[in-house]
Amino acid sequence: MKLNEVGVIFRFDANFDLSAWTALTLVFTLPDGTQTTRTDPDVTVGTQDQETSKGLFLAFQYVQYTIVTGDLSQAGNWECYLIYDSGPNIHLISDTTMFFVENADC
Repeated sequence: MKLNEVGVIFRFDANFDLSAWTALTLVFTLPDGTQTTRTDPDVTVGTQDQETSKGLFLAFQYVQYTIVTGDLSQAGNWECYLIYDSGPNIHLISDTTMFFVENADC
């Protein structure tokens, strides 16, 4: 991804079953250490297997979010994790993944 891109579909592989979700939250940590969150309905569970550059993401085990204006505001190393809730008794936090946002002139 590149700085200030819009319309890119960001997919996050949770590696656990998301089919009974009641709330989904992606937490992004920007290169400067600030955090921002995106939630459903903007964050959705992927319902079909999806081949990606990181391998096969299985249906109902990944989420997707379409990047909007202002999201990719800093170049550098980003981190992301998913918070998954399913009713009052299930609250899961995924492992963190890292990705790099390039300067637009790269």
